[in-house]
Amino acid sequence: MEQYREFFVVNDAVITVPTGAYRAGNFASALTGRTLGTDPLGRPILEGQIFDPATTRTVNGQLVRDPFPGNIIPPQRLDKAALAIQKLIPEPTSPNLVALNYRPSFPNDRVTTNWSVKLDHQISVKAKISGMYLTNWSNSQYSQSLNGSEGLPADITATRGTFSRSRNVRLNFDDALSNTMLLHLGAGLLLYQLNDHSPTTNFDDSSIGLAGVPNPGGRFPSIAGLCNTGLGTNTSPCTGTGGMMSMGPGVGAAQSLTKQMTPTFQASVTDVKGNHTFKYGSELRIFGYPLLGLTAANGVFNFSPNQTAQPYAQSSTINGGTVGFAYASFLLGLVDNGTVNPPASLRTGKHFISFFAQDSWKVTRKLTLDYGLRYDYFTHPKEQYGRQPSVSPSVANPTAGGIPGGIVYEATCKCSFAKNYPYAFGPRLGLAYQFLPKTVFRMGIGIAYDGAATGATGTASAAPSNTFRAPGFGSESMTLSGGVPQAYVLPWPNFSAGAYPNPNFPSILNGPPNVV
Repeated sequence: MEQYREFFVVNDAVITVPTGAYRAGNFASALTGRTLGTDPLGRPILEGQIFDPATTRTVNGQLVRDPFPGNIIPPQRLDKAALAIQKLIPEPTSPNLVALNYRPSFPNDRVTTNWSVKLDHQISVKAKISGMYLTNWSNSQYSQSLNGSEGLPADITATRGTFSRSRNVRLNFDDALSNTMLLHLGAGLLLYQLNDHSPTTNFDDSSIGLAGVPNPGGRFPSIAGLCNTGLGTNTSPCTGTGGMMSMGPGVGAAQSLTKQMTPTFQASVTDVKGNHTFKYGSELRIFGYPLLGLTAANGVFNFSPNQTAQPYAQSSTINGGTVGFAYASFLLGLVDNGTVNPPASLRTGKHFISFFAQDSWKVTRKLTLDYGLRYDYFTHPKEQYGRQPSVSPSVANPTAGGIPGGIVYEATCKCSFAKNYPYAFGPRLGLAYQFLPKTVFRMGIGIAYDGAATGATGTASAAPSNTFRAPGFGSESMTLSGGVPQAYVLPWPNFSAGAYPNPNFPSILNGPPNVV
């Protein structure tokens, strides 16, 4: 048994949280004093200015808004769900700074434990049995390098812990059937599990007034884009005029419980006859990848300055400067785009079987010839209940107006997406010749076959992806206090021929991540 342990505290990394003024809806400090131009009504447009979406109207064919007086959002206009989320954000430790104003202190921890047990037993003079058991367990809830820890409180942190369990069992049996013949039998099982959960797994969305999110994993929603300058992610906190770095499970909220189960079996016979050493054998491997997918089941909500920008320009950037403010859009509860998925419990996998026969022929004392033939049969990855989507060039797609290019599933077409190649015969030839007392020339040639991608690849393509976005520049796709529209949460499994692109937002033009 061996163990690696690492514990230390980080207190030298600063991140960005909203200032007291921003929390109250006061964005006067975001004004830089620079004039970027004039709007269709001839009014000056100031860098950092925020505009009231409730005043949107058409002037001479162009959409125009009025600025919030003093660059301040009235308190009664602030979204209740946004204010509830804001209460979970810590106050700045450097209140005089608009960015990089919070210095947290948070742990980094990692414990990895390995166990190994080996057993050999001589059953008789001719037979023996051997086995081994290996484990690798790794636990790390908070880590900058592994989990994107940044020091925010447990509920809203982007941290996703890494908890892996690997077990490998192997059993071998060898029996000398005669003085010249040896039988070998082997079996093994690899079990692997990865759980990358957040520190908080019992978060209640009703506590912040957010409705319509499945959230079976009990996680805070993933919220990003809350600043105008800098990426605003957990790895690159926002700078410039500040705002708020990203909150909630990071990397697309791709929390999951992933497993791998791979049993293997081998059998071989070695037979020595004169100058020939014959060997015959076979192997079977079965790959299984069960997955409980919770990607975006907690809701991924992205904000933008667009919802508080001047829409006539169809951009939040005018003459090299920025108008609108992402954190102001957040306080109004105006979501630009996002994803809300139902949970997905699925299993993909494949298997392969092989047979071989070979001979090592000692032609002379100096010349050895090896030759043989191997046969491999690989299957393509499949989801066990046929729920993986693919594209058919002949099926009509109702989301795209009935044109060809519909989505098909093995469960509904009663078919297989791919054919398994049945002729994978691989001849092998090798030669070794000792042409000098201390020098041997060796050469070899053969044909080898590889299989398709592992079954793990199919888990992503079989899981749902319900992305939504604002219907136009400056509009919102939803409001936080209004909750997620039920139409956005498409069901899973979804066997519709028009599942891609998203029926609610066909202009996004998304499709299955993998096409078989």
